[in-house]
Amino acid sequence: MNVRCFVPVLLPWCVIVNFCFLVAAEVVLPGECLGSTPHSTRVGALSRTLRDYLSTPSSGSVTYHCAKHCGGTGDRLKGMTSGLLTAILLRREFHISVMTKPPLSKFLMRSAFLRAKSSRASGEVLRLINRYPDGRKVMGAGNESISPEDPFSHWKPHVQLHTNLDWLPWLSRHRIYASKLQEMGLGLPHCAEFSCVFACFFRLMFAGPTPALQVAVKHALQSASKLSSSLNVTSTMAESPPWGFQDARLLPYLAVHVRLGAVRGWADPARIARGTAGACVNSCAGLAVWVGGAVLVGPTDGETHPRIFVASDDPQVHQWAERAHPGQVFTASGPIVHVDLQRKGVTMAGARRVWVDWLLLSGATTGAVACPLGGFAATAFALNRVAYTALEDGPNATVRLTRYTFDAALSSPTQIQLDVPRPHGTFVRSV
Repeated sequence: MNVRCFVPVLLPWCVIVNFCFLVAAEVVLPGECLGSTPHSTRVGALSRTLRDYLSTPSSGSVTYHCAKHCGGTGDRLKGMTSGLLTAILLRREFHISVMTKPPLSKFLMRSAFLRAKSSRASGEVLRLINRYPDGRKVMGAGNESISPEDPFSHWKPHVQLHTNLDWLPWLSRHRIYASKLQEMGLGLPHCAEFSCVFACFFRLMFAGPTPALQVAVKHALQSASKLSSSLNVTSTMAESPPWGFQDARLLPYLAVHVRLGAVRGWADPARIARGTAGACVNSCAGLAVWVGGAVLVGPTDGETHPRIFVASDDPQVHQWAERAHPGQVFTASGPIVHVDLQRKGVTMAGARRVWVDWLLLSGATTGAVACPLGGFAATAFALNRVAYTALEDGPNATVRLTRYTFDAALSSPTQIQLDVPRPHGTFVRSV
């Protein structure tokens, strides 16, 4: 809120009065919350809900609270999305409190939407990692036991929420909140998971990358500009620049994210067998082009020499990719870290690299590949609605490629699956 004060004012009866009143900050809703069809019923319902939320007095607050061990970047962003959704449903203020270092404010700038609703973070801490709002543990997709009672009825007016889950699927099936979500233009059948609202909600929370992060992204893109490429594609983005790239010259490139897991010093399960990781990386980079020709990533006109951005949790992945595709691969600079590895701490350079990787994945206007798909890549692709392909083990010694395309505003991405022969032995282990 903006505070305007007029002091002092001398009235005829010689009383000095201080007139201070609050003037609501003008909040412009992001286009991703309005969609390309602003008169459609669902998109209009969400924009009306958001404006009502801003103008309605708060009944309390919900704070996404991360003290330590909050999961990776994708987990945290899903938790923030769930927290904001809950705050909107309950008509409460929403706050973000990340206590881990370095501060989130070093990389992302808070939006006017949060400034307009936020006063202070306080209240009971609810640790709901891997749990839904009623405290029940996750049992498996589609198998959760949903209580008919209001899961928020026991919440105090001010709560600090510690979660890494996407609550939208669960709330979309709840007896009370399914209808409330539909009134907002969300929920079943079109928008029942985080990726359909993430482009909108992330922009509601964050106005843009900090100047320092913008410089780091530009530096990575400058290294990409030195690579020769005859890639001739039509961007799948809207006319406006992708979020985070307003001041950067965005080159066409393919993006590949490989999550090996089993990071040293961290209880992280292996996502890909290390003995086959080289084949996975080689296939990811190669299939990015091949799949593009099959209209699964995007039109490439038979191009076989694109720029390829590679992000991974293991430096060997970058080495393998550069050997397989010399003169085509570029990466971000800085140490590779997992943001939840707090025992030794995360350096500023390491955390900056995480966000540069995430933004460059989100800016892959040509298309992207994830091997396998995790929260880090899924949130990045959803931010700017990048079409991407996820790779995993398929039946009968095949590789399953699932193509995700974002079509209508506030809709979950459409999926097309294709099973292809496994190129070399075990390709990627299912997560």
